[in-house]
Amino acid sequence: MKIDLKKLKEENKSHVVINDSLPILDSEEFKISKPIDFNVNLTLIDDEVFIKGNFNTEVKLECGKCLNKFHYYLEGELEGHFIDKAKIKKIINELEDEYENSGEIFEELKDDEIDLANLIREHIILELPSYPICSNNCQGVENFDNYLDDGVDPRWQQLIDITNKKNK
Repeated sequence: MKIDLKKLKEENKSHVVINDSLPILDSEEFKISKPIDFNVNLTLIDDEVFIKGNFNTEVKLECGKCLNKFHYYLEGELEGHFIDKAKIKKIINELEDEYENSGEIFEELKDDEIDLANLIREHIILELPSYPICSNNCQGVENFDNYLDDGVDPRWQQLIDITNKKNK
């Protein structure tokens, strides 16, 4: 979903509220199982655009313990700060030291459009759990104990046993 800023400027709109839903996005990182609902406040000040809002959806993940697929409800906040390319260069040149220390992240406006789908996709990736687990009671892969070992190569075990007997 792209927002045309030229159109907003022509209509003299400086603040827009968008409540909408995105179709399921394709991504290598995750599989979305229902449309993404979002609520966004877009504020246009001169050549800068501030976006603040929230989203929710359901993603299909793989459990880190049992490796089964499961659905995970995901919600999070959106935030974006877009600036015209010329203004970014000006800010960086004028306030180089302060900019590097401020921690602010500006995104470049391209063709006076903002791609909300890309912004939402980035925030979904940030909200995903690093180690997804299907439930707190997940026992992990069945028969996993069969694959556990003590870390000793069985070919060396007899030598270790002999050494242990001598030390006793």
